[in-house]
Amino acid sequence: MAKGQITIVGMDAVGVSLTLAIKQARPDALIVGVDGDVRRLRDAMKYGRLDRNESNLLSGVREASLIILNLPIGQLRETFQQLSTALREGAVVIALGPVNAAVASWAGEYLPDTVRYVSGHVMLHPHANELAEPAADLFNGAVLCLTATADTDEAAIKAGSDLAKIIGARPYFMDVHEHDAMMAAVEGMPGVVSAALSMAAMHARAWPELTQIAGAVFAHATASTAHSAIDGEALVQNRANVLRWLDAFLAELREVRQAVDSGDVQRLDQWLNEAIDQRASWLSGRPRAPWNDEAALPGPPTELKRFDPLMPGWGQKS
Repeated sequence: MAKGQITIVGMDAVGVSLTLAIKQARPDALIVGVDGDVRRLRDAMKYGRLDRNESNLLSGVREASLIILNLPIGQLRETFQQLSTALREGAVVIALGPVNAAVASWAGEYLPDTVRYVSGHVMLHPHANELAEPAADLFNGAVLCLTATADTDEAAIKAGSDLAKIIGARPYFMDVHEHDAMMAAVEGMPGVVSAALSMAAMHARAWPELTQIAGAVFAHATASTAHSAIDGEALVQNRANVLRWLDAFLAELREVRQAVDSGDVQRLDQWLNEAIDQRASWLSGRPRAPWNDEAALPGPPTELKRFDPLMPGWGQKS
């Protein structure tokens, strides 16, 4: 097998879009797609950018220099166990997920010292839709969070940075615990609140009637329930941070309830307008376009030497 093989494990819309984005930037890249679901593999092959597909994990990663694990948190521990004896020396493994501390611990427990590892998490642009048809531009304006620990090899950090550049995302370096705390605020808590809003209405006796009149507001407010980052395992692995942000949300909700109960229209309008203004300011600062190097690397990461993870021989120790 030619050197420089990239294996992407998990052929959902994000996994297929990774393939399309890498192939768009580097048409000669050798990409293998792995998924235990044969139907998803078949759908992924329809896009015509996989060089090979495998339903067997070990067969798909054996010759890979870069392995991107695009899997639910609940599958990663077992996957690391399976990979422990199957990876070539010097290979880089990047696991993408909304919780990184626990995953990094599992990687340290099971992956051999001959393998380089870094945790990551793709935060798509607010206007991107991971449930839509896969596309090479899905990652335009996205942020690829990379969470290094004291044990993270510099080559793995460089590999993650270059991957971000190739797919059009911004590499954003964070402490692993800082990452998990922040993700609880912008993914974990919104997902739980979205699900709770759904269930409050759906458990009501009036739900059959509500289905006839619920519209865009309800649909948008409950959409994040279906996001791939929201699942029970991710919430439990990040429980302390999720609970802290849920408490902050409940404090805000109590204030709103008090204002509604007392008929304080002025306070409610101020609260709503502040939310609208802050949201507009946030979105205006997030253009949906590929990040360039100058915009993507404003701080210390620029000190890392740039290298191409897709060139022959990449990922091998000298």
